[in-house]
Amino acid sequence: MSDPHNEFEGSNVLIEINDSSEPASKLGMPIQEYLDILGECKKKLFDVRAKRPRPHLDDKVIVSWNGLAISSFARASKILKAEAQGTNFNFPVVGFNLLLSRKWDELFLDREGGAYFNTPGEDPSVLLRVKEDHDGAESSGNSVSAINLVRLASMVSGCKSDHYRLKDMAMAVPLMCCAAVMLTVPSRKQVVLVGHKFSEEFENILAAAHALYNLNKTVIHIDPTNTAEMAFWEANNKKVALMARNNFAVDKVVALVCQNFSSSPPGVFGSRIVGFP
Repeated sequence: MSDPHNEFEGSNVLIEINDSSEPASKLGMPIQEYLDILGECKKKLFDVRAKRPRPHLDDKVIVSWNGLAISSFARASKILKAEAQGTNFNFPVVGFNLLLSRKWDELFLDREGGAYFNTPGEDPSVLLRVKEDHDGAESSGNSVSAINLVRLASMVSGCKSDHYRLKDMAMAVPLMCCAAVMLTVPSRKQVVLVGHKFSEEFENILAAAHALYNLNKTVIHIDPTNTAEMAFWEANNKKVALMARNNFAVDKVVALVCQNFSSSPPGVFGSRIVGFP
């Protein structure tokens, strides 16, 4: 037992190291009798401990930790196919990401020195604005921002996130190195699925798109019959909107494998998407 502060020096500490049969044999008693006596001892110790003040319960909710957990569950759900849950937030999420990215730049970006500050510059009581430059148990905001900007650039055309913002945040942090790795390939691949989303065929093709892990992959779902959705892609990525219009079929779902938003002929063979990875 470790006792770095010598708190138990001169005291007896009850501990059972070996299998229960060994001390029972040394004491010359049946194993069950030994276990019964040991159980009584544990109960007496527990009753005494129950009278002590209980430790403080830390019940705070940390948003960043919850975000990491949600992100992990979302990635796992791509591979581990489960019962589908109805959702209606696919393309609006990309729009929210765009708005959040712009607001993030407005409040926190250091346009002269690069990277993001931890606080906005509007509060006069904050004397010093600092930047996180370390990935520990919790990833730094700059590293997460770099990853998010690279992913956003793979969905929205004309986004400069992939070639200047990462350069501005070049700090020695592990997660940010992942963003650099994501940019070492010529360009990220996009798998564009065109068709009605709530169908068995769509779920099967979506599972095929996520069946093989690829760090540099973005899956985009488009239903050309959804007017609001098409309007969003027309405004933010005309190439993807054009793919959706030109490849839409009422009775099937089409999978397009693209690089830099230039697609190959559509094709699905069994549970595998042709041309990917």
